[in-house]
Amino acid sequence: MSGSPSVTFLCTAYRTEDTICETLDSVFAQTRDDWQLVVVDNGMDDAIVELVEPYAADPRVTLVRQENQRAWGGVNAAGRHAVGRYVVVLHTDDLVLPTFMERLVPLMDAGGADALAPDAYFLGEGGLRSTTFRGPVPAPYRVGAPVTYRELIDGWVPFYVAPVRREVWEAIGGFRSDAAHVEDLAFWLDLLANGFVLRCLEEPLTAYRESESSDSRGAGGIEVMEQSWQRVMERMVPAHGSAADKAALEVRMSWSRHREATVRARR
Repeated sequence: MSGSPSVTFLCTAYRTEDTICETLDSVFAQTRDDWQLVVVDNGMDDAIVELVEPYAADPRVTLVRQENQRAWGGVNAAGRHAVGRYVVVLHTDDLVLPTFMERLVPLMDAGGADALAPDAYFLGEGGLRSTTFRGPVPAPYRVGAPVTYRELIDGWVPFYVAPVRREVWEAIGGFRSDAAHVEDLAFWLDLLANGFVLRCLEEPLTAYRESESSDSRGAGGIEVMEQSWQRVMERMVPAHGSAADKAALEVRMSWSRHREATVRARR
């Protein structure tokens, strides 16, 4: 690599010893080599450090250690070391496909978007499975269609493994500390509220897992996720949404509370 990197991958690691190497390998497998990788040992875990140190022999890799500050704190700590034109949140149980940068960097360089979210594969037993846009899929979701506040309210949450202009990331302040479990949704809401443009590419260039410890697994996890979603929406939409957005939120909030209550009753 010569010159400054195009992309800085922001990786926070906490109890991901079984997946972190696969995540880091996916960065090293990029067909472009103008990247920076910042890995935050988000819990002072010697086992994580032992796994990362061989990768850190590459000058493009920075290893940061800190006491655990949850996902938002790990990602934001990584962001403070970023020098790339674009930053990409990449948790250490996610993957980027080899052509992730090759496809997305030229599109970002062409302008017209402050963030560009590709589709994602689900990575389960047996390898990659079918693609999934998480939430109902409005059409058309391609480079030409900006995401709106209303679509986020209706349940559309573009995957967070997406290039974001670094100056936009810094202007927003990264992930919120008061949006536990739904940091990605809160970040997209912040991005739109500040007048920036989020677009999507209906092409799978990433992959995600749903581990046994995932926040969204099990009845208790679903309750927590719904409550977190409600808190973020109640705080952010009235402040920044239109009258139509607020009306849509009332409908969606009723649905969310009903789902939460149903799951609790079944549990």
